[in-house]
Amino acid sequence: MVDSRLRGVQRHRHTEAVTQSYFRIGVVAPMRIEFEQITPMRSDRLLIRRSGVGPARAAAAAKTLIGDGCELIISWGFCGALTNLTLGDIVRAGCVIDESTNERFTSSLLLPDTVISTEEVADRTRKSELASGGALAVDMESAAIARTCDAANVAFTVLRVVVDDKRANWPSKFDGFANMSLPGKLAVAMKHPLELIVAGYSIYRAKVALKRLSVELAGFLGE
Repeated sequence: MVDSRLRGVQRHRHTEAVTQSYFRIGVVAPMRIEFEQITPMRSDRLLIRRSGVGPARAAAAAKTLIGDGCELIISWGFCGALTNLTLGDIVRAGCVIDESTNERFTSSLLLPDTVISTEEVADRTRKSELASGGALAVDMESAAIARTCDAANVAFTVLRVVVDDKRANWPSKFDGFANMSLPGKLAVAMKHPLELIVAGYSIYRAKVALKRLSVELAGFLGE
């Protein structure tokens, strides 16, 4: 087993290699909270699009960034762990599996991790099923981004932060919470206060890690 500190150094070097190889890089961030952590790093070399959640929106954002001249597209944001990754761990993936079609997309960057993309948020049971495919983490957008890049002969990679571990069971009642009206949010909070506190803490920890990753990315870009 690779020492965790050595693995961290290896991953750090992968990020450096990514940013030194391409003149213009595009970032697809599905949700506002993910988008806000990378927005301050925007520059002529680093273009950022907030796509909205889901594969169709992510693919459209990636296509726009490619049209803007980006040579590398990054799938950015949060993910769920399928293995023993913990809250705030960073996933740097060069291989993406589309769970619905069983397609596998491999980046020319050869980053060390694999993620699998689903069409819906994966609960604890679903994560257990997905883990057998060899992926470290699950999200909803990376496969659509990888497919768009593959069709355009553009490089892609995945930089995501774990927001829920493999035991977490994010309930469907929180789907779309961020976009609910204030009365709607209050109703959910009153009905499920403890679950909401846990979810809020997880998002906060992941947000801090994502901000740290954005600073690392910008540092290698010389911004």
